[in-house]
Amino acid sequence: MNKNFLRLLALVCAASPAMLSAQAPKDAIVITDTDIKAVLKMAADTKRTVPDNSLRVIDMGSYQLAVGIVARGKLAPAPAAAAPAAAPANTQPACGQQRAGATGPNGIYHDSTAETYIVTSGSGTLITGGTIVNGRRSPADSEVTTILNGPSCNGTMVGFTSRVINVGDVIVIPEGVPHGFSAIPDHITYLSVRPDLKKVLKKNYVNPALAGKQRSAVADDATGGAGRGIPAARAEATSADRRVGAASTERGKPATGPVASRAVGTAGTRSLPTFDIDRNWPKVPAQWKLGDVSSFSVDADGRIWALHRPRTLVKPEDVPKRAPAVMVFDAAGNYVKSWGGDGAGYEWPQREHGINIDSKGFVWITGNNCPTNGIANLKHVADDQILKFTQDGKFVMQIGHSNQSKGNADTTNVHRAADVQYNARTNELFVADGYGNHRVIVFDADSGKFKRMWGAFGNKPVDDDHCEVVTPKEFPAGDGPKNFSIVHAIRLSKDGTIYVADRENRRVQSFTPDGKFVKQIVKTDTQFARDLAFSADPNQEFLYVGNGNDIVIVDRKAMQIVGSIKLPGQIGGGHHIATDSKGNIYIAGTTMGLQKLTFKGMSTTSTN
Repeated sequence: MNKNFLRLLALVCAASPAMLSAQAPKDAIVITDTDIKAVLKMAADTKRTVPDNSLRVIDMGSYQLAVGIVARGKLAPAPAAAAPAAAPANTQPACGQQRAGATGPNGIYHDSTAETYIVTSGSGTLITGGTIVNGRRSPADSEVTTILNGPSCNGTMVGFTSRVINVGDVIVIPEGVPHGFSAIPDHITYLSVRPDLKKVLKKNYVNPALAGKQRSAVADDATGGAGRGIPAARAEATSADRRVGAASTERGKPATGPVASRAVGTAGTRSLPTFDIDRNWPKVPAQWKLGDVSSFSVDADGRIWALHRPRTLVKPEDVPKRAPAVMVFDAAGNYVKSWGGDGAGYEWPQREHGINIDSKGFVWITGNNCPTNGIANLKHVADDQILKFTQDGKFVMQIGHSNQSKGNADTTNVHRAADVQYNARTNELFVADGYGNHRVIVFDADSGKFKRMWGAFGNKPVDDDHCEVVTPKEFPAGDGPKNFSIVHAIRLSKDGTIYVADRENRRVQSFTPDGKFVKQIVKTDTQFARDLAFSADPNQEFLYVGNGNDIVIVDRKAMQIVGSIKLPGQIGGGHHIATDSKGNIYIAGTTMGLQKLTFKGMSTTSTN
């Protein structure tokens, strides 16, 4: 990349310690050409479907500054007589003007962030101004809203101005101004600098490709030796013991206040797993593309089942390449088979979310669509059903029905369920239910008959239904809320313990199979409890927990953090994760792509 452009990117911001404060920065941070190439390489390696990549969100004191790199591929000019844009249903969040029959290219405007483009390669026809019609709001939990541009409106552009932009051009787009591209001959890549005056973006976000660099810049000893060549999954263990914000509590023994050393292990040494990234996994057939990969599961033969969202591929040239929603690969990444989508006798979810292969070989699928989430190409219904198939895609059973949930008291339907686990001892299906409900619900796996359910701490679940992802603004000391937030992942250990990821409350709770609360671990200073998986050893010594930009290693019995997996180029903690019998970890990162972490063995690490 031309160094002249990098000089424009010498951003005045806080050096490492100051980054943690709300004060104005005292020094500069430079995002280098190497950084940008690393982010673009990760996007390509992980088959990321979104062209916009946030590099970081910098706290400037009274406001934030987001910096991104955008790499768009070829875009053919829209035909002269495009099909009329359909107006959104009444339940969809409206934005822009509603104008039946309007045609034109797609565009977007951002409510509270301006943008400055600096074109570094390629060219394209940029369209700006005019009006967005038949628009839809960006979902509250989408990357656009949380780390890229803040709340936005996407729809058909009319009355705009066109101009061709080339390498070296700088374009300033004020907040609220519609913009987009109507044609790109080959490609266009540009830096995007976005002042965030209202601080709506995720504070201090760092792209996973740069996370390792940020750690080493803070202090070598704060990474436990990562800067001295120790593998990241090993090096993170010592710093984990010093992290504030993780507390383990048992029922009747609540945390009474801040704990100074919440991730404490036994002083001395401990063996922890280490990993490398397999950058060649998987091998998707050339005729197909994957949308946002939502979930993984591993069958008894060691094959990896990926569930993705084909309808997130919306570019005209990508639509014919949509791969089936269920894709199966072997451990080496070779394609095995695929199936999925609408069919006779069942209601396929609008927004695919979770997949699980039970010990009998059946495939379970869940979805989390909401009628008012504003996502294009989806019906305005709630995914209130669970589907059961054979491994060849033959329909077996459906529990619940689309858009029929009556809330947490409903024992027939789920409500945007996130994940399932099968208990072979009792032939029961345990469901993380989910986004709309706030409970664990158990069904007979053959008949679909309701068995029992429970909420946080074994309490009766309370209705609190909304499409928006609501994260608490503060986390008071103590046990935490009496109700689950998003019940995002569920795992059943070999010894019969149920583990539940209560995502927005940033805690993992454990239960007996009949719903009696056992223990919890809470870590509120990071995005803890995104997903769950067990280590592959016979005793399942470790519970892996998605933690935003890394995967935390938890001593499963003690419910204490003993380490972290955070490799250079890792796509973060994922949306859902799974492990195979060899100890490898598979990360489904939705818009971040997908990734395999290859288990490299155990390494003895200091824990004092």
